[in-house]
Amino acid sequence: MRQYKRYISDLPIEVDFGNLTTIKNNFINNFSKGGLSFRSKSNIPPGTTLMLQLPIIHHAFKIKCTAIWSNKEDNEYNIGIKFVNLTDEMQISMIEQICCIEHYRNEVLLKEGRSLSGHDAAMEWINKYAKDYRNLKESSMRGYVRHISNIPIEFDIIEDLNHKKTCLQDISIGGLAFRNEEPIKENTLIKVQIPLINPLFKINAKVVFCNKDNTSYVIGVAFLEKSKDFQDMIIDQICYIENFRHEVLLKEGRSISCEEASHEIIKSHTKEFPGFKIIT
Repeated sequence: MRQYKRYISDLPIEVDFGNLTTIKNNFINNFSKGGLSFRSKSNIPPGTTLMLQLPIIHHAFKIKCTAIWSNKEDNEYNIGIKFVNLTDEMQISMIEQICCIEHYRNEVLLKEGRSLSGHDAAMEWINKYAKDYRNLKESSMRGYVRHISNIPIEFDIIEDLNHKKTCLQDISIGGLAFRNEEPIKENTLIKVQIPLINPLFKINAKVVFCNKDNTSYVIGVAFLEKSKDFQDMIIDQICYIENFRHEVLLKEGRSISCEEASHEIIKSHTKEFPGFKIIT
């Protein structure tokens, strides 16, 4: 489990044993694509096989797991588990939805001044946005869950090699959207790069929509190349930056941009996440 990037969360989970005993009122400490750790009043010995359920995820997420460690702390146990036979699709769905919920908590705190628990944020998020998960389709960029972000990006229009810089509006594993001062015609081929991602992320894309918004245009592009490595990179690094921003806001009361967050990650968390670099 330690080979994967871990994300901090406090969302509720339920655990079922082979004897149909269900343990509720457990809360996640951190999670990754390989497994998670959670707090429980009951001990679960290493080697125990169990079924894990995250009831706050739309179409409740259930997965077979194996306990790999257990540490007692005060009156609780910290339990570490690894997922068994978790598909790439399920990994992406789980992490995207949890990251969306954590991002929603951050937005509510920033815009409304309300500090929500993981459970409360999940309930509000499901009521407002869970319908977006009902018709996910591989064929459409908008079928993927989008993560709101303002990470800097650069792009070239392939026909005229005009290099421009702007910021993301949102991103998914199928494509992204950004703002531009000038319109870009649909079906235009462009090359996108995200300088904060290391190794330097470059990908060919096609413009699928161009909508005027006040004094600028929102450009949506679909990626022309897809790979598991790309999915891992987007999920790990983009979500990690957003998670770090949320933690800084909650613990220190500072609202920082994605670029500022990436620089702070480099300075203080290089060993934990060596993929980040300073862009000069």
